[in-house]
Amino acid sequence: MIAVLLVLLALPTSGCCEAVWTVYDWGSKGNILKNPVLVQHAPHGPRSEVVYRHSVEGTVVFEFRGGPGPAVLLTAGVHGDEVWTVIALLKLLDALSPTSVIGTVYVIPAVNPAGLAANSRLVDGVDPNRTADIPGSLTWHLVRFALSHRVKYWLDMHCGSGVPRQGALLTDEESEFVDELARSSGFVPLVKSAPRGSIRSVARRFGIDVITLEVPRDAGPSGVERAYHAALAFLRLTGALRRGQSRTPASGSANVTVPVLPAIVPRRRLG
Repeated sequence: MIAVLLVLLALPTSGCCEAVWTVYDWGSKGNILKNPVLVQHAPHGPRSEVVYRHSVEGTVVFEFRGGPGPAVLLTAGVHGDEVWTVIALLKLLDALSPTSVIGTVYVIPAVNPAGLAANSRLVDGVDPNRTADIPGSLTWHLVRFALSHRVKYWLDMHCGSGVPRQGALLTDEESEFVDELARSSGFVPLVKSAPRGSIRSVARRFGIDVITLEVPRDAGPSGVERAYHAALAFLRLTGALRRGQSRTPASGSANVTVPVLPAIVPRRRLG
């Protein structure tokens, strides 16, 4: 453990206006380009390529640092057969410029690489969005990540059946913020109790309000566009996005892999 701490102390510190990516070993790894829907519609920018290349090692997390401000989290791909919102966040990754961010924005477009590779909703036969209260599970790690990084706003993106054509924003109770996001995105706000063990129910216990975004499962590429613009609206409403954000990804270096067991690999950054 002392050796690991020394390596961490030796790593260069990061400043404002950069994007850093990290691979977390949360028990799900896979070649997400084996997913037939994803491979057909996948964007191919410098940051989305990082996700394709390194999801075989674990869950890739991008961190856009813009100086003081709120910590905001966007996630997709908890269920491996819900691909349209994954593509939306991959598109967002390539569009965001660190200089457009206020505070810190975390983007996890492929939470469950193994599920995406298998195009499966389940992990070892179990719905991962019912196990966030089970220590060591994939979504348990995800909630712990949000807690440890002091996330204030969280948009968890899915594709569902029986969802309104416009898409839905699911919350535990009505709020002005959700109503404003609905007006900005065109999604329908729905108050619906979160199932036991779901990300939303467990995060709420710890004081994190999660909005579950759902596009129709059969939405196709139009679902990608709707989810993408809803994610941008979410960032603007949380105060995490400056006006006139650039759609041209910067270049640079960036990665540190942080498995559950202590292990460090060289850090790089991608601007």
